[in-house]
Amino acid sequence: MYVWALEQKNSRRGWDETSQQDVMVPWTTREGSKEVTYQRYYHLFRKGELEDCIATAGGIVLEGGYEKDNWWAIVRRQPES
Repeated sequence: MYVWALEQKNSRRGWDETSQQDVMVPWTTREGSKEVTYQRYYHLFRKGELEDCIATAGGIVLEGGYEKDNWWAIVRRQPES
């Protein structure tokens, strides 16, 4: 599982811990001969937030980390009792 990280101070986006977590990000695509820009919603995850969401949903984080402006986790479901 990959999610965008809030901590991207050194990237071209420049987000950091003081930035808003819920943002609209432009996405430009070509439709026929015309270039069109859409706004995409993103929630930027703080350090530890992905793991908290996984645990709340009943999952277990097997591995996790930070890579190229993303938080990532390898997850499995909790065994049923």
